[in-house]
Amino acid sequence: MYAAKIKETTTGTGTGNLTLAGAVANFQTFNTGFGVGATAQFVYVIDGGSEWEIGLGHLSASTTLVRDTVYASSNGGSLTSFSAGTKTVFNSWARGAIVDTFTATGANTWTKRAGAQTVFAFLIGAGGPSGSGRQGASGAARTGGGAGAGGGCSIWQWPAAMLGSTETVTVGSGGTGGAAQASTTTDGNPGSANGGDTTFGNWLRAGGGARGLAGTATTVAASAGGVGTHGTGGAGGGCATTGVATAGAQGTLMAAGGGGGGSGIPTGNTAQNGVAGAAGAPLHGSVLTGGAAGTGSTSSTTGTQAATGEVAGGPGGGGGAASGSTSGARSGAVGGNYGGGAGGGAASLNGTTSGAGAAGGPGIAVVITSF
Repeated sequence: MYAAKIKETTTGTGTGNLTLAGAVANFQTFNTGFGVGATAQFVYVIDGGSEWEIGLGHLSASTTLVRDTVYASSNGGSLTSFSAGTKTVFNSWARGAIVDTFTATGANTWTKRAGAQTVFAFLIGAGGPSGSGRQGASGAARTGGGAGAGGGCSIWQWPAAMLGSTETVTVGSGGTGGAAQASTTTDGNPGSANGGDTTFGNWLRAGGGARGLAGTATTVAASAGGVGTHGTGGAGGGCATTGVATAGAQGTLMAAGGGGGGSGIPTGNTAQNGVAGAAGAPLHGSVLTGGAAGTGSTSSTTGTQAATGEVAGGPGGGGGAASGSTSGARSGAVGGNYGGGAGGGAASLNGTTSGAGAAGGPGIAVVITSF
């Protein structure tokens, strides 16, 4: 895609093919450097002053430049309609890669570029949403809602020729946390569904974290992390009948952390504080701190999230704190970007609404095309 000392001129106009007028002094032609044919692509730069274009092209004849793909231009990234006059056309170092980042949950479309050689995909599954706590009578065990688990991380690469001209990229959703329980002597509500998987066509999948369970009068189990080729998400915390919740577990490699379980109230009516969510991707250069636990006077938090568009598993949200009085129970915190499990909502005394669950962190997909 690169040959030394290639520079010609053209007086061509419009958006179509351009006729090259020959090499300038001390340079060589595109035909000398690359030859003719659609497989002999190169990066071209057309410099017409205020009108310019950078793209991937080839020669269909020894002096005919075909502009296959525009990378950047004075026409906002589309083909430039060149005016009359002499323009300089030269070869530049190859554009190394194009990065497509998908953060909108649901189905998206990736389009393969002309001249693509290798495609890499980096995926994080969504974190699981958490459950809400039980509302129950004094003297009875009431457990907090279970936390959502972290999403898994998957990384793979393919020769571009193996892939379709387009591939569907599905970004997993973190769902909806279980609604706070407003009825007396009633279990809480689980998270809406497991965190959604993030996929690249049928080629690669990063599993979403499991949802947190509803708070009940018995022990609430932990939730399992999503599975990926390069990391399994951390488990979401549960809650024992003693009212003590378990903290979220950290995922492996670049996967997301699980949320902290919502706290409960034991038969002795001593309310408990929440527990923290787990930190995000262990291999991240800086610590993506897990969400802080809630207390009787403070709400739980989400923690330190990954940067926008960064392929790193986020932290788990902190679990809410329970109340043995009518002062109210705390809700869990949402899972961090990307794929963090949500913290569970806390249990409450009859007459007081329990703590609500929260949404898991959404997934992300980044696709890198090299040329």
